[in-house]
Amino acid sequence: MYLPPPPPTPRSVLDGTYVAATALQLQVFPRVPEFNNGQPTFVKRFTVGGCPAPFLHEILSGAVTLDHANRLIMAENGWSKTLWKLDWPGYELPARGHALDPRSLTYTRMAIEIAEEILEFWTKKVKEERRVGSSNPWAASKVPFEMIRLVEIHYYKTVWVPVLAV
Repeated sequence: MYLPPPPPTPRSVLDGTYVAATALQLQVFPRVPEFNNGQPTFVKRFTVGGCPAPFLHEILSGAVTLDHANRLIMAENGWSKTLWKLDWPGYELPARGHALDPRSLTYTRMAIEIAEEILEFWTKKVKEERRVGSSNPWAASKVPFEMIRLVEIHYYKTVWVPVLAV
């Protein structure tokens, strides 16, 4: 996935603080065919200061503030509950129900919830794989948690699916 660098501000060009940024190149986690065919109905992007794909560990530690942090992420949908599912290559994972109050679920709260669930999954799988090993190139034990980024969350028919990258 290619993401262009953020544009310079007029002030940064004039005062010399802008250094031409290189484009951010991310490797998106491979998707199962169910979520790889067709366009999602809705896409919610996660950015910090205009830069895409914040690290999960920074979201959890509060080291970053998401753009639109307090904006309600699903207010326009009017839903009272929804599902989201972690799509991690090589693992069959169930969708998780999410009772939500569309008047209080912000981008920040959603990002934290996703990051917490991924950390819980990752920790459990790393412990298991250290004992028995794994030939999966995307095994949790082979992907450092500190490198995982949250790019977007896509809605397909009945479920939201986080798009992750390293």
